[in-house]
Order: sequence, then structure tokens, then C-alpha cells
Amino acid sequence: MVDSHSSDRTRELARAAGARVIERDWPGHVAQKEFAIRAAAHDWVLCVDSDERVSPRLRREILELCERGFPGAAGWTMPRLSSYLGVWARHGSWYPDRQLRLFDRRRGRWAGSDPHDRVELEGEPGRLAGDLLHHPYRSLSDHLQRIDRYTTTMAQGLHARGKRARGSIS
Repeated sequence: MVDSHSSDRTRELARAAGARVIERDWPGHVAQKEFAIRAAAHDWVLCVDSDERVSPRLRREILELCERGFPGAAGWTMPRLSSYLGVWARHGSWYPDRQLRLFDRRRGRWAGSDPHDRVELEGEPGRLAGDLLHHPYRSLSDHLQRIDRYTTTMAQGLHARGKRARGSIS
């Protein structure tokens, strides 16, 4: 587990559960996740963000794959089910929102532009049925603050790559 100086009990709880914890300054979404998979002790990795949980069904599927040696694919996608202000969003673009999170790190890597990371995989992924449970926002205020942070991060990334805004607002 890689932690960027969290102020809650994350590191303590992870260690108590047997996890190896690496504390590291935050370099950005893509760089942090890529660092984490390269630091992993095993070739097969399951990448779960702090606002995500593995459902019981997904856990069973992953354990069955592990017992069989992860046959047939370089990675697997899973449907992500998001809760919005206490309600599971099972429609529209919110679901199934398939995510590639279980993969052989020798055949995959994190890519994309912050904050929109994605896994690039050598080969086609398999598909799992169990849900990755996502709790992205604690409140409407948290949602608005996250939009502000993400748009700032995206603008800084564009600026660093020499992109400039054009036009005017009338």
C-alpha cells in the first residue's frame, strides 16, 4: 500500500491487516499508481482507490482466479457501482463503468493525464461480474470541491504541456 501522508488511521489499519506500507509524497494520480505497482511484491496486482471497496462477489471471483493461476488474460475488468449521496447509481453512464484494476504488472502500466488515470494492458482483458463499490463523494459540497481540484489539476497539466486557453468570454 502506498500512502501520501494521510491524517487518518490508514497506515495503522493497513499494517495491522498485514500490508506493507510505503509512505511517499504525492506526485499525482498516474505517477503514484505506477510507483505502487512497480513496488508490489507480486506480479498480479489489484488496484483499489481509497474510496472503493471490493464486493463479496468480486472477492470470490478474484480468489477463484488466483487459485487457478489467473488463466486466460493479462488482466480483468470489473463493473464499478457508484453511490451518489447515499443512492446506488445503476443507470446511465454511471454503471457499469467497467474498470481494469486486476492485472499482471509485467503486462500493464498506469497511463493517462491527471486526474484521469487508466491502465494500458498488453492483450485483451477478461471480464468479471462482481462490483467494485465506489463512494466518490461524502456530500454535495465535497463533490463541488473535487470538481474544483480536478479542473485545477487538469489546467495545470495542460499548461505544463504548453497548452494555452484561447478566446474570450462575452
